Amino acid sequence: MRGLFARMLAWLLATLLFGVVAFFLSSFLFAPGKMQRDQFLHRIVDYEFADAVRAYESGGAPALGAYLDRMTALVSNKYYLLDTQGTDLRTGAVRKDLLVATPPPRWRVLPPRSFRILQPSRDGRYVFVIDITVHYDPTWDLLSFGWIIAVIVLLAYALAFTLARPIGRLRETVMRFGQGDLSARAHLKRKDEIGELGLAFDEMALRIETLLAAERRLLQDVSHELRSPLARLSFALELVRKSPSSEDVFQRAKKEVDRISRLIADLLQVTRVEGDSGTRNDEVISTDELLGEIVEDCSLEAAARGCRIDLRENEVREFRGDHELLRRAVENVLRNAIRYTPSGQSVEITSGSENNELVIAVRDYGPGVPERELEAIFRPFHRVEEDRNRAGGGGVGLGLSIAQRAVLLHHGRISASNAQPGLRVKIWLPF
Repeated sequence: MRGLFARMLAWLLATLLFGVVAFFLSSFLFAPGKMQRDQFLHRIVDYEFADAVRAYESGGAPALGAYLDRMTALVSNKYYLLDTQGTDLRTGAVRKDLLVATPPPRWRVLPPRSFRILQPSRDGRYVFVIDITVHYDPTWDLLSFGWIIAVIVLLAYALAFTLARPIGRLRETVMRFGQGDLSARAHLKRKDEIGELGLAFDEMALRIETLLAAERRLLQDVSHELRSPLARLSFALELVRKSPSSEDVFQRAKKEVDRISRLIADLLQVTRVEGDSGTRNDEVISTDELLGEIVEDCSLEAAARGCRIDLRENEVREFRGDHELLRRAVENVLRNAIRYTPSGQSVEITSGSENNELVIAVRDYGPGVPERELEAIFRPFHRVEEDRNRAGGGGVGLGLSIAQRAVLLHHGRISASNAQPGLRVKIWLPF
Protein backbone atom coordinates (compact mmCIF):
# COMPACT_ATOMS: atom_id res chain seq x y z
CA MET A 1 0.00 0.00 0.00
CA ARG A 2 2.79 2.44 0.88
CA GLY A 3 4.42 2.14 -2.54
CA LEU A 4 1.20 2.68 -4.47
CA PHE A 5 0.11 5.50 -2.17
CA ALA A 6 3.49 7.25 -2.47
CA ARG A 7 3.53 6.95 -6.26
CA MET A 8 -0.02 8.24 -6.66
CA LEU A 9 0.60 11.16 -4.32
CA ALA A 10 3.88 11.98 -6.06
CA TRP A 11 2.20 12.02 -9.48
CA LEU A 12 -0.61 14.25 -8.26
CA LEU A 13 1.76 16.69 -6.56
CA ALA A 14 4.08 16.71 -9.60
CA THR A 15 1.11 17.58 -11.81
CA LEU A 16 0.14 20.39 -9.45
CA LEU A 17 3.71 21.71 -9.31
CA PHE A 18 4.00 21.66 -13.09
CA GLY A 19 0.76 23.63 -13.42
CA VAL A 20 1.88 26.29 -10.93
CA VAL A 21 5.37 26.67 -12.44
CA ALA A 22 3.99 26.76 -15.99
CA PHE A 23 1.49 29.46 -15.02
CA PHE A 24 4.08 31.76 -13.47
CA LEU A 25 6.69 31.06 -16.13
CA SER A 26 4.26 31.91 -18.91
CA SER A 27 3.24 35.03 -17.05
CA PHE A 28 6.86 36.17 -16.59
CA LEU A 29 7.92 35.39 -20.15
CA PHE A 30 5.01 36.52 -22.23
CA ALA A 31 3.05 39.13 -20.29
CA PRO A 32 5.52 42.09 -20.84
CA GLY A 33 5.84 41.36 -24.54
CA LYS A 34 2.10 41.23 -24.82
CA MET A 35 1.90 44.58 -23.08
CA GLN A 36 4.07 46.18 -25.77
CA ARG A 37 2.04 44.70 -28.53
CA ASP A 38 -1.31 45.21 -26.94
CA GLN A 39 -3.38 47.50 -29.15
CA PHE A 40 -5.78 48.12 -26.34
CA LEU A 41 -3.03 49.80 -24.28
CA HIS A 42 -2.08 52.02 -27.20
CA ARG A 43 -5.66 53.13 -27.63
CA ILE A 44 -5.90 54.09 -23.97
CA VAL A 45 -2.69 56.12 -24.31
CA ASP A 46 -4.12 57.84 -27.39
CA TYR A 47 -7.28 58.78 -25.52
CA GLU A 48 -5.33 60.10 -22.52
CA PHE A 49 -3.02 62.04 -24.87
CA ALA A 50 -5.96 63.63 -26.68
CA ASP A 51 -7.65 64.60 -23.40
CA ALA A 52 -4.41 66.19 -22.09
CA VAL A 53 -3.96 68.27 -25.26
CA ARG A 54 -7.61 69.28 -25.15
CA ALA A 55 -7.29 70.38 -21.50
CA TYR A 56 -4.12 72.41 -22.23
CA GLU A 57 -5.47 74.12 -25.33
CA SER A 58 -8.77 74.98 -23.65
CA GLY A 59 -7.58 75.96 -20.18
CA GLY A 60 -3.82 76.30 -20.26
CA ALA A 61 -1.38 74.95 -17.69
CA PRO A 62 -3.89 74.95 -14.76
CA ALA A 63 -6.41 72.84 -16.66
CA LEU A 64 -3.61 70.53 -17.83
CA GLY A 65 -2.30 70.17 -14.26
CA ALA A 66 -5.74 69.32 -12.93
CA TYR A 67 -6.26 66.66 -15.59
CA LEU A 68 -2.82 65.08 -15.05
CA ASP A 69 -3.30 65.04 -11.27
CA ARG A 70 -6.63 63.32 -11.72
CA MET A 71 -5.08 60.65 -13.96
CA THR A 72 -2.20 60.07 -11.52
CA ALA A 73 -4.67 59.57 -8.68
CA LEU A 74 -6.54 56.99 -10.72
CA VAL A 75 -3.70 54.73 -11.92
CA SER A 76 -0.60 55.81 -9.92
CA ASN A 77 1.41 56.63 -13.06
CA LYS A 78 3.18 59.96 -13.78
CA TYR A 79 1.97 61.95 -16.82
CA TYR A 80 3.76 64.79 -18.66
CA LEU A 81 2.84 66.87 -21.68
CA LEU A 82 5.94 68.34 -23.39
CA ASP A 83 6.63 70.32 -26.50
CA THR A 84 9.14 69.13 -29.04
CA GLN A 85 11.96 70.96 -27.20
CA GLY A 86 11.30 69.07 -23.97
CA THR A 87 9.55 71.92 -22.14
CA ASP A 88 6.99 70.76 -19.56
CA LEU A 89 3.80 72.57 -20.55
CA ARG A 90 2.47 72.33 -17.03
CA THR A 91 5.42 73.77 -15.09
CA GLY A 92 7.48 75.46 -17.86
CA ALA A 93 10.59 73.50 -16.82
CA VAL A 94 12.88 72.05 -19.47
CA ARG A 95 12.76 68.22 -19.09
CA LYS A 96 14.72 66.87 -22.01
CA ASP A 97 15.56 63.85 -19.90
CA LEU A 98 11.93 62.78 -20.29
CA LEU A 99 12.36 62.44 -24.04
CA VAL A 100 14.25 59.16 -23.58
CA ALA A 101 11.98 56.11 -23.64
CA THR A 102 12.82 52.95 -21.70
CA PRO A 103 11.53 49.47 -22.68
CA PRO A 104 9.28 47.47 -20.38
CA PRO A 105 11.19 45.08 -18.13
CA ARG A 106 11.62 41.58 -19.47
CA TRP A 107 11.64 40.06 -15.99
CA ARG A 108 9.65 41.29 -13.06
CA VAL A 109 11.22 39.26 -10.33
CA LEU A 110 12.31 42.13 -8.09
CA PRO A 111 9.56 44.79 -8.02
CA PRO A 112 9.07 47.65 -8.43
CA ARG A 113 10.29 48.05 -12.01
CA SER A 114 9.61 51.11 -14.22
CA PHE A 115 9.53 51.96 -17.88
CA ARG A 116 8.57 55.03 -19.93
CA ILE A 117 6.22 55.44 -22.89
CA LEU A 118 6.64 58.41 -25.30
CA GLN A 119 3.76 59.22 -27.62
CA PRO A 120 4.32 62.13 -30.10
CA SER A 121 1.33 63.90 -31.62
CA ARG A 122 0.63 63.55 -35.30
CA ASP A 123 1.20 67.27 -35.94
CA GLY A 124 4.58 67.17 -34.14
CA ARG A 125 3.70 69.88 -31.58
CA TYR A 126 3.44 67.72 -28.43
CA VAL A 127 4.98 64.72 -26.79
CA PHE A 128 2.96 62.75 -24.23
CA VAL A 129 5.11 61.01 -21.60
CA ILE A 130 3.95 58.31 -19.17
CA ASP A 131 6.24 56.91 -16.46
CA ILE A 132 4.76 53.53 -15.54
CA THR A 133 5.84 51.76 -12.36
CA VAL A 134 5.12 48.04 -12.13
CA HIS A 135 4.24 46.97 -8.60
CA TYR A 136 3.64 43.34 -9.53
CA ASP A 137 5.07 40.94 -6.94
CA PRO A 138 5.02 37.18 -7.59
CA THR A 139 5.08 36.47 -3.87
CA TRP A 140 1.72 38.21 -3.63
CA ASP A 141 0.29 35.65 -6.06
CA LEU A 142 1.76 32.87 -3.97
CA LEU A 143 0.16 34.31 -0.86
CA SER A 144 -3.13 35.02 -2.61
CA PHE A 145 -3.42 31.59 -4.17
CA GLY A 146 -1.56 29.67 -1.50
CA TRP A 147 -4.76 28.46 0.15
CA ILE A 148 -5.90 27.06 -3.20
CA ILE A 149 -2.62 25.17 -3.54
CA ALA A 150 -2.98 23.88 0.02
CA VAL A 151 -6.50 22.64 -0.64
CA ILE A 152 -5.38 20.94 -3.87
CA VAL A 153 -2.54 19.23 -2.00
CA LEU A 154 -4.98 17.98 0.65
CA LEU A 155 -7.38 16.77 -2.01
CA ALA A 156 -4.54 15.00 -3.82
CA TYR A 157 -3.54 13.32 -0.56
CA ALA A 158 -7.14 12.30 0.12
CA LEU A 159 -7.53 10.93 -3.42
CA ALA A 160 -4.33 8.91 -3.22
CA PHE A 161 -5.29 7.60 0.23
CA THR A 162 -8.83 6.77 -0.90
CA LEU A 163 -7.57 4.77 -3.87
CA ALA A 164 -4.59 3.11 -2.21
CA ARG A 165 -6.18 2.08 1.09
CA PRO A 166 -8.86 -0.31 -0.27
CA ILE A 167 -6.36 -1.84 -2.66
CA GLY A 168 -3.98 -2.42 0.24
CA ARG A 169 -6.81 -3.90 2.28
CA LEU A 170 -7.75 -6.20 -0.59
CA ARG A 171 -4.11 -7.25 -0.92
CA GLU A 172 -3.93 -8.18 2.76
CA THR A 173 -7.18 -10.14 2.45
CA VAL A 174 -5.89 -12.06 -0.56
CA MET A 175 -2.69 -12.89 1.33
CA ARG A 176 -4.67 -14.15 4.34
CA PHE A 177 -6.88 -16.22 2.09
CA GLY A 178 -3.87 -17.65 0.28
CA GLN A 179 -2.30 -18.59 3.62
CA GLY A 180 -5.32 -20.71 4.52
CA ASP A 181 -7.73 -18.31 6.24
CA LEU A 182 -10.79 -19.18 4.14
CA SER A 183 -12.97 -16.79 6.15
CA ALA A 184 -10.98 -13.75 4.98
CA ARG A 185 -13.18 -11.22 3.20
CA ALA A 186 -12.53 -7.71 1.90
CA HIS A 187 -16.00 -6.31 2.76
CA LEU A 188 -15.44 -3.20 0.63
CA LYS A 189 -18.49 -0.92 0.63
CA ARG A 190 -17.37 1.23 -2.29
CA LYS A 191 -19.64 1.65 -5.31
CA ASP A 192 -16.85 2.01 -7.87
CA GLU A 193 -14.65 -0.46 -9.74
CA ILE A 194 -12.53 -1.12 -6.65
CA GLY A 195 -15.67 -2.00 -4.70
CA GLU A 196 -16.78 -4.30 -7.52
CA LEU A 197 -13.37 -5.98 -7.43
CA GLY A 198 -13.69 -6.51 -3.68
CA LEU A 199 -17.21 -7.90 -4.10
CA ALA A 200 -16.03 -10.26 -6.84
CA PHE A 201 -13.24 -11.50 -4.57
CA ASP A 202 -15.65 -12.02 -1.65
CA GLU A 203 -18.00 -14.02 -3.86
CA MET A 204 -15.10 -16.08 -5.19
CA ALA A 205 -13.78 -16.68 -1.67
CA LEU A 206 -17.23 -17.74 -0.45
CA ARG A 207 -17.57 -20.15 -3.35
CA ILE A 208 -14.14 -21.66 -2.73
CA GLU A 209 -14.81 -21.90 1.01
CA THR A 210 -18.14 -23.60 0.34
CA LEU A 211 -16.59 -26.07 -2.07
CA LEU A 212 -13.73 -26.93 0.28
CA ALA A 213 -16.05 -27.19 3.27
CA ALA A 214 -18.38 -29.47 1.32
CA GLU A 215 -15.44 -31.62 0.26
CA ARG A 216 -14.14 -31.88 3.82
CA ARG A 217 -17.61 -32.64 5.15
CA LEU A 218 -18.14 -35.30 2.51
CA LEU A 219 -14.84 -36.97 3.36
CA GLN A 220 -15.57 -36.80 7.09
CA ASP A 221 -19.13 -38.05 6.66
CA VAL A 222 -18.19 -40.94 4.41
CA SER A 223 -15.18 -42.01 6.46
CA HIS A 224 -17.15 -41.84 9.70
CA GLU A 225 -20.31 -43.54 8.53
CA LEU A 226 -18.74 -46.30 6.50
CA ARG A 227 -16.90 -47.73 9.47
CA SER A 228 -19.87 -49.46 11.12
CA PRO A 229 -21.48 -50.92 7.96
CA LEU A 230 -18.11 -52.10 6.67
CA ALA A 231 -17.34 -53.71 10.00
CA ARG A 232 -20.69 -55.53 9.95
CA LEU A 233 -20.15 -56.52 6.32
CA SER A 234 -16.74 -57.91 7.18
CA PHE A 235 -18.29 -59.88 10.01
CA ALA A 236 -20.99 -61.21 7.66
CA LEU A 237 -18.39 -62.37 5.16
CA GLU A 238 -16.56 -64.17 7.93
CA LEU A 239 -19.80 -65.95 8.82
CA VAL A 240 -20.25 -66.97 5.19
CA ARG A 241 -16.87 -68.61 5.29
CA LYS A 242 -17.68 -70.56 8.45
CA SER A 243 -21.43 -71.22 8.18
CA PRO A 244 -22.87 -73.98 5.97
CA SER A 245 -26.18 -72.08 5.65
CA SER A 246 -25.38 -68.71 4.17
CA GLU A 247 -28.74 -67.37 2.97
CA ASP A 248 -29.39 -65.26 6.09
CA VAL A 249 -25.82 -64.06 6.09
CA PHE A 250 -26.08 -63.03 2.44
CA GLN A 251 -29.26 -61.11 3.17
CA ARG A 252 -27.55 -59.32 6.02
CA ALA A 253 -24.57 -58.48 3.81
CA LYS A 254 -26.85 -57.22 1.06
CA LYS A 255 -28.64 -55.04 3.59
CA GLU A 256 -25.37 -53.47 4.67
CA VAL A 257 -24.29 -52.94 1.05
CA ASP A 258 -27.63 -51.27 0.29
CA ARG A 259 -27.23 -49.13 3.36
CA ILE A 260 -23.75 -48.01 2.28
CA SER A 261 -24.93 -47.28 -1.26
CA ARG A 262 -27.86 -45.20 -0.02
CA LEU A 263 -25.67 -43.27 2.39
CA ILE A 264 -23.07 -42.48 -0.28
CA ALA A 265 -25.76 -41.44 -2.75
CA ASP A 266 -27.34 -39.11 -0.19
CA LEU A 267 -24.03 -37.50 0.73
CA LEU A 268 -22.90 -37.07 -2.85
CA GLN A 269 -26.21 -35.55 -3.93
CA VAL A 270 -26.34 -32.98 -1.13
CA THR A 271 -22.63 -32.15 -1.33
CA ARG A 272 -22.83 -31.66 -5.09
CA VAL A 273 -25.67 -29.14 -4.80
CA GLU A 274 -24.06 -27.38 -1.84
CA GLY A 275 -20.89 -26.90 -3.84
CA ASP A 276 -22.72 -25.56 -6.89
CA SER A 277 -26.35 -24.48 -6.57
CA GLY A 278 -26.50 -24.36 -10.37
CA THR A 279 -26.50 -28.18 -10.43
CA ARG A 280 -29.96 -28.33 -8.87
CA ASN A 281 -32.40 -29.97 -11.25
CA ASP A 282 -35.44 -27.86 -10.48
CA GLU A 283 -38.74 -29.06 -11.85
CA VAL A 284 -42.43 -28.91 -11.02
CA ILE A 285 -43.13 -31.41 -8.24
CA SER A 286 -46.52 -32.70 -7.12
CA THR A 287 -46.77 -33.49 -3.41
CA ASP A 288 -49.08 -36.41 -4.18
CA GLU A 289 -46.52 -38.09 -6.47
CA LEU A 290 -43.55 -37.24 -4.25
CA LEU A 291 -45.01 -38.59 -1.01
CA GLY A 292 -46.60 -41.58 -2.74
CA GLU A 293 -43.22 -42.59 -4.15
CA ILE A 294 -41.52 -42.21 -0.76
CA VAL A 295 -44.19 -44.19 1.07
CA GLU A 296 -43.96 -47.00 -1.47
CA ASP A 297 -40.15 -47.17 -1.15
CA CYS A 298 -40.27 -47.29 2.66
CA SER A 299 -43.20 -49.69 3.05
CA LEU A 300 -41.06 -52.84 3.03
CA GLU A 301 -38.77 -51.47 5.74
CA ALA A 302 -41.80 -50.49 7.84
CA ALA A 303 -43.33 -53.94 7.40
CA ALA A 304 -40.05 -55.58 8.42
CA ARG A 305 -40.19 -53.63 11.69
CA GLY A 306 -43.84 -54.54 12.28
CA CYS A 307 -45.22 -51.03 11.73
CA ARG A 308 -47.02 -49.26 8.90
CA ILE A 309 -47.01 -45.91 7.14
CA ASP A 310 -50.21 -43.88 7.27
CA LEU A 311 -50.38 -41.12 4.61
CA ARG A 312 -52.98 -38.62 5.87
CA GLU A 313 -54.38 -35.25 4.85
CA ASN A 314 -52.36 -35.20 1.68
CA GLU A 315 -53.16 -31.80 0.16
CA VAL A 316 -52.10 -31.95 -3.47
CA ARG A 317 -49.92 -28.97 -4.30
CA GLU A 318 -47.33 -28.24 -6.95
CA PHE A 319 -44.05 -26.43 -6.39
CA ARG A 320 -40.58 -26.18 -7.92
CA GLY A 321 -37.56 -27.97 -6.55
CA ASP A 322 -35.01 -30.72 -7.05
CA HIS A 323 -37.11 -33.88 -6.97
CA GLU A 324 -34.29 -36.26 -6.08
CA LEU A 325 -32.90 -34.00 -3.35
CA LEU A 326 -36.26 -33.50 -1.69
CA ARG A 327 -37.15 -37.18 -2.04
CA ARG A 328 -33.99 -38.11 -0.16
CA ALA A 329 -34.69 -35.49 2.50
CA VAL A 330 -38.25 -36.65 3.25
CA GLU A 331 -37.25 -40.30 2.93
CA ASN A 332 -34.49 -39.85 5.54
CA VAL A 333 -36.98 -38.31 7.94
CA LEU A 334 -39.47 -41.09 7.29
CA ARG A 335 -36.88 -43.88 7.69
CA ASN A 336 -35.72 -42.26 10.92
CA ALA A 337 -39.31 -42.34 12.20
CA ILE A 338 -39.74 -45.99 11.14
CA ARG A 339 -36.56 -46.91 13.02
CA TYR A 340 -38.01 -45.66 16.32
CA THR A 341 -41.68 -46.65 15.91
CA PRO A 342 -42.71 -49.62 18.13
CA SER A 343 -44.09 -52.73 16.50
CA GLY A 344 -47.80 -52.47 15.82
CA GLN A 345 -47.79 -48.68 15.64
CA SER A 346 -47.94 -46.42 12.58
CA VAL A 347 -45.88 -43.59 11.18
CA GLU A 348 -48.05 -40.69 10.09
CA ILE A 349 -47.10 -38.43 7.20
CA THR A 350 -49.19 -35.40 6.22
CA SER A 351 -48.90 -32.47 3.84
CA GLY A 352 -50.64 -29.11 3.74
CA SER A 353 -49.95 -25.42 3.34
CA GLU A 354 -49.35 -22.54 5.74
CA ASN A 355 -48.64 -18.92 4.78
CA ASN A 356 -47.70 -19.74 1.18
CA GLU A 357 -45.45 -22.58 2.30
CA LEU A 358 -45.76 -26.31 1.77
CA VAL A 359 -45.67 -28.16 5.09
CA ILE A 360 -44.76 -31.86 5.30
CA ALA A 361 -44.98 -33.47 8.74
CA VAL A 362 -43.77 -36.94 9.79
CA ARG A 363 -44.75 -38.31 13.20
CA ASP A 364 -43.76 -41.52 14.94
CA TYR A 365 -45.02 -43.03 18.19
CA GLY A 366 -41.66 -43.85 19.65
CA PRO A 367 -40.05 -42.63 22.89
CA GLY A 368 -39.51 -39.06 21.64
CA VAL A 369 -36.45 -36.91 22.25
CA PRO A 370 -35.48 -34.88 25.34
CA GLU A 371 -36.35 -31.20 24.84
CA ARG A 372 -32.71 -30.14 25.08
CA GLU A 373 -31.86 -32.46 22.19
CA LEU A 374 -34.50 -31.30 19.70
CA GLU A 375 -32.19 -28.94 17.80
CA ALA A 376 -29.10 -31.11 18.21
CA ILE A 377 -30.57 -34.12 16.38
CA PHE A 378 -30.00 -32.29 13.07
CA ARG A 379 -26.27 -32.07 13.68
CA PRO A 380 -24.07 -34.67 11.93
CA PHE A 381 -23.25 -37.76 14.04
CA HIS A 382 -25.41 -36.65 16.94
CA ARG A 383 -27.03 -39.52 18.80
CA VAL A 384 -29.49 -39.36 21.64
CA GLU A 385 -28.20 -41.51 24.47
CA GLU A 386 -31.50 -42.02 26.26
CA ASP A 387 -34.61 -44.11 25.63
CA ARG A 388 -34.97 -43.24 21.95
CA ASN A 389 -31.52 -44.54 21.09
CA ARG A 390 -31.98 -47.70 23.07
CA ALA A 391 -35.36 -48.32 21.54
CA GLY A 392 -34.20 -48.02 17.95
CA GLY A 393 -30.81 -49.58 18.26
CA GLY A 394 -29.05 -46.41 17.10
CA GLY A 395 -29.07 -44.58 13.79
CA VAL A 396 -26.48 -43.66 11.25
CA GLY A 397 -26.28 -40.15 12.66
CA LEU A 398 -26.58 -38.42 9.29
CA GLY A 399 -30.15 -38.91 8.09
CA LEU A 400 -31.65 -35.82 9.67
CA SER A 401 -28.51 -33.80 8.98
CA ILE A 402 -28.72 -34.64 5.28
CA ALA A 403 -32.44 -33.82 5.30
CA GLN A 404 -31.78 -30.42 6.88
CA ARG A 405 -29.08 -29.56 4.36
CA ALA A 406 -31.35 -30.51 1.46
CA VAL A 407 -34.21 -28.39 2.83
CA LEU A 408 -31.94 -25.38 3.41
CA LEU A 409 -30.77 -25.63 -0.19
CA HIS A 410 -34.43 -25.03 -1.15
CA HIS A 411 -34.60 -22.00 1.20
CA GLY A 412 -36.87 -23.95 3.53
CA ARG A 413 -36.64 -24.95 7.17
CA ILE A 414 -37.02 -28.06 9.28
CA SER A 415 -37.71 -28.57 12.98
CA ALA A 416 -38.60 -31.31 15.45
CA SER A 417 -40.96 -31.35 18.41
CA ASN A 418 -42.24 -33.97 20.81
CA ALA A 419 -45.78 -35.14 19.97
CA GLN A 420 -46.51 -36.91 23.27
CA PRO A 421 -45.94 -39.69 22.42
CA GLY A 422 -43.39 -39.78 19.68
CA LEU A 423 -41.56 -37.20 17.64
CA ARG A 424 -42.94 -34.92 14.93
CA VAL A 425 -40.59 -33.51 12.27
CA LYS A 426 -41.98 -30.72 10.08
CA ILE A 427 -40.56 -29.43 6.83
CA TRP A 428 -41.51 -26.02 5.37
CA LEU A 429 -40.82 -25.38 1.70
CA PRO A 430 -41.67 -22.17 -0.19
CA PHE A 431 -43.99 -22.54 -3.16
